Amino acid sequence: MPKGIVDVLETLRIENVRGFRFGRQAPLATGDSPLLILDRCQNILLEDFSTAVGAGRKLMAAARIQNTPLGHAGEAAGRPNTSHVTWRKMRVRDDGQLVRGLRVRLVDVDVDEEDESDKEPENDKKDDHHSFEGVTVSGYTESAFTLEGRNAKNLGLDRTHCIGQMPDGRRGKYAIDTSTHPNHGGRSIGARSA
Repeated sequence: MPKGIVDVLETLRIENVRGFRFGRQAPLATGDSPLLILDRCQNILLEDFSTAVGAGRKLMAAARIQNTPLGHAGEAAGRPNTSHVTWRKMRVRDDGQLVRGLRVRLVDVDVDEEDESDKEPENDKKDDHHSFEGVTVSGYTESAFTLEGRNAKNLGLDRTHCIGQMPDGRRGKYAIDTSTHPNHGGRSIGARSA
């Protein structure tokens, strides 16, 4: 991608990649689906960039990390499980048109992507070992971070800021949503050291 502001009309998908760096861009989301999806990627560094939502648009998520099931043939082909994705010095900004900031998605073959029922996933295809360092998410209506899964491992948040206050007085529901399905609560409790 060229440096500077780039209009993104459709979701950017990065699949089956090991060792990739993305940075110093300012993508402007002008579509309604997630701006960026990382699927089955390892050792990815996304740093030093910001995103914004285009005027009159509603963005479901700035970015989504997932681990889509491949079946036995895909596993045998050595496709990577999603892990070790680092987000560093990133700013996701909006004034109420952003639903979720960054989402670590629990993919299950038996549950539809936007299914918001209480059906529990049977195949816990989670992705672990992700870091969010110096990330700011502002203007979200649901959650800044959605971290799905029953036992996600080593998801680190360092110097992150969740600003759910919009200029018109509305507030985002959750800074961090840790439920199995988005929008079902599961607030996270964080500790702050002096």
